[in-house]
Amino acid sequence: MFRDRALAALARAGLAFEVVYVSASLLGVAAAAQAGFALSVLGRSGLPPGLVEVHGLPALGTAEMCVFGDAAGQNPLAEPLVRFIRESLAGPELAAAA
Repeated sequence: MFRDRALAALARAGLAFEVVYVSASLLGVAAAAQAGFALSVLGRSGLPPGLVEVHGLPALGTAEMCVFGDAAGQNPLAEPLVRFIRESLAGPELAAAA
């Protein structure tokens, strides 16, 4: 989803690009960017060491994250996972709203 969104945004902006590396592994993509082979779309909250946000590129919009399951509260791991997502990935504004 993120690669498609990034490529479409670059094309709409008339910016030339070439896909030089593809991986199903987030760590693989991050390693390629850390090595200087390419730019990548990664969340601001989890940028690996050595990577920084590149300004001046077209905006990609926002993405939603959903957690499904355990409405009955039978799995003791579900609530800590949701809390982690709210506190660590979404920022303090969403964690406070929970």
